[in-house]
Amino acid sequence: MSTPHLPFPIRSEASLGDETRRHFRTKTVATRLTPGELAEVEAAAETSSQSLAEWLRETALRARS
Repeated sequence: MSTPHLPFPIRSEASLGDETRRHFRTKTVATRLTPGELAEVEAAAETSSQSLAEWLRETALRARS
């Protein structure tokens, strides 16, 4: 059986040092929103030229200060 061709390189985490791996985001936070709330946060992220995840992360981390 041959190895399938992937359109992107595979990087092994084994080759990464501990310092690099420490900065990977590995945890997930879930929440439920109404359709209206989702539209609001999506619009805010788009206005900021950020992905929804980036906008939510930065907004949450900024609120802790």
